[in-house]
Amino acid sequence: MKVFLAAKLHRLRVTDADVNYAGSVAIDEEILEAAGIEPYERVQLNNFSNGRTWTTYIIPAPAGSHTFSLNGGAARFGVTGDIVAALTYRVSEKFVPARVVVLDENNHIERVSVYGADEAETMVDGAELCDPAQSPVF
Repeated sequence: MKVFLAAKLHRLRVTDADVNYAGSVAIDEEILEAAGIEPYERVQLNNFSNGRTWTTYIIPAPAGSHTFSLNGGAARFGVTGDIVAALTYRVSEKFVPARVVVLDENNHIERVSVYGADEAETMVDGAELCDPAQSPVF
């Protein structure tokens, strides 16, 4: 068995950091659904703004809120406005195509891509798919 990328949220912007909250990160439920990420799923976070990487779990924030909140100890790993990637993984014998949700500066879904798809669908949860190899963001 190997560990493969399952989903990626690219360029999440931190909207809040609350050290007094009991741990984890909160992400808008619509963003989670677009990526196929489940609430309470383990997630690796990479803060592009300060270089920090850590692992925690996700709690859903209200759908449509565009929230990405660092809570508890994670609040020490970033500040409002920081740009972060969130990655989930799966254990499998072979790679299964992974969804990549690219967000704009306000955490609105800009596009949804699929890494490793032979033939991509035209839409995923209302967001247009693009070929990651043709995207300048990747």
